[in-house]
Amino acid sequence: MAEEKIKKDEMPGVARRRVPRRPINQNIGLLISGQYIITKALEIGEGGMLIESSVLLKKNQFVVMTIRMAGTLQCALLSRVVYIIENQDKAAIGRYGIQFENIEFDLKRKIRNFVASSSGSYVVRTVSEEKDFLEEY
Repeated sequence: MAEEKIKKDEMPGVARRRVPRRPINQNIGLLISGQYIITKALEIGEGGMLIESSVLLKKNQFVVMTIRMAGTLQCALLSRVVYIIENQDKAAIGRYGIQFENIEFDLKRKIRNFVASSSGSYVVRTVSEEKDFLEEY
């Protein structure tokens, strides 16, 4: 029981997670209060993502994410910060649990299929490709 409590304290979003996530190492775009940055997604599931960000985010803050994985997924999503993994070094990049808001069923199904697939190959895009993607929206 004590071991279970430690795990919940270390990863607050894991205890509440209702759907599986898959590890990824993917560049994504993040629009935060009018500022657009390229950052890294670490995990994805049909309910949300775990991301790293050099920009400080607050719990319940809304952001717009642009995600593009060739042959799998291409979208812009309104999302909300649901938890923050505190970092001892305040200058370091923080990790954030992001929940998708009002996600369409087809998009949710694509993410679910990607998470469930064992091969799940996808292409990581460059920063310039990400900026081109943003201009499409």
